[in-house]
Amino acid sequence: MSSDLQAVLEVLEMIWAPGGEAVRAQQALGVRSLSEVSPALERGGYEVCYVDLPMKVSGFANVIEGKPHIGLNRAKSVPHLHYTVGHELGHHILHLDTSRKSRSLSLAGIGAAEFQAHQFATVWTFLLANDRERQEVMTQNPESLAIGAVMLLMTAGAILALLIAHVCSLLSRTLPPVPNN
Repeated sequence: MSSDLQAVLEVLEMIWAPGGEAVRAQQALGVRSLSEVSPALERGGYEVCYVDLPMKVSGFANVIEGKPHIGLNRAKSVPHLHYTVGHELGHHILHLDTSRKSRSLSLAGIGAAEFQAHQFATVWTFLLANDRERQEVMTQNPESLAIGAVMLLMTAGAILALLIAHVCSLLSRTLPPVPNN
């Protein structure tokens, strides 16, 4: 495999890894609709609690005495919190679950962790079987559409870079050498 292709595949893996984890989590938890999320999280060992938080905070993910907790701001709308559950679950799976560190993502910094959790929540939401539920959650959480667009643009950019590298490689093999004067 060419180094250009390998580099593009690594970039694509980095872009889509949080979404892949969302797919695996939904399958493992047996979630296809919003009504299945809370019971599935309970079966999965998660404690979900509604708490008073500042309005700018939608929720948090934490491990308390070995048990994963998702705290949700009770002042937020239900569709907003549906996205927040996915976002905070993403933090648990991508950043807090020490048993999964071998597959953890290596981007550094809190901004990257937030972006990855948004990627996870966006794919989690896109996978909902009920179109009405999905649309309602997306409407209340416009960042999900922005994250989806960024993921698609990043993917297109990576593929375009691969195509350009491939064309340049072909041209360098087929053009005659430039004579020295």
